[in-house]
Amino acid sequence: LLYWPVLFTGLFADDFVLVEAARRGQFTVWSELFRPTLFVVWRAALALAPEGAVALHAVNVVLHGVNAFLVYRLAAATGLSRPMALCAGTLFLSYPAAVEAVAWPSGIQDVLMATCVLVVLVVAIAGRSTIARVSWAGAVLLVALLTKETAIAAPGLLLVLGLIPGIRRPAWVTAAACAAIVTAFLAVRFSMLPLPAGHSPAATRYAAKE
Repeated sequence: LLYWPVLFTGLFADDFVLVEAARRGQFTVWSELFRPTLFVVWRAALALAPEGAVALHAVNVVLHGVNAFLVYRLAAATGLSRPMALCAGTLFLSYPAAVEAVAWPSGIQDVLMATCVLVVLVVAIAGRSTIARVSWAGAVLLVALLTKETAIAAPGLLLVLGLIPGIRRPAWVTAAACAAIVTAFLAVRFSMLPLPAGHSPAATRYAAKE
């Protein structure tokens, strides 16, 4: 209901180029970035709804709803009461800073990356066995990294969750495994693709953040 008007706003800016690339079966349109998950998801959505715009908006809205549920699930797993966990999920769902990513079809890079990272966090502290927990978290983190590089924050978020006594060990064990995956990903990424030109010179605080 909150995002219903968004479904009928059409495509914007980069959307047109990315839609055509997805239809052609490409996995990237950038020389300095490799985010194939976007194109895989969009190609599937466009196959089901050739007109495209409404379907692509719907994907973002549904993913945002899933993310709100995952925030609720994560909050409950950390020990918050159900009402407080529901407040956390509701705040995430309605927080105005999310509107750009959800309303802009190309914002799926942020929305889907958030979905994957939240799955990693939930699995890390709610999984039943260490092997299953680490395996699932690692696989989903890889999808997140191939959606948007910001997913490298996942191990850091797990370390923060590990400060909660009841979930310390599973969070930190999974954080260590995820840190190894992130390190390998960055090594491969920087050996195959250059640092985006907009992030230079490396001495600036903006470049370091990027």
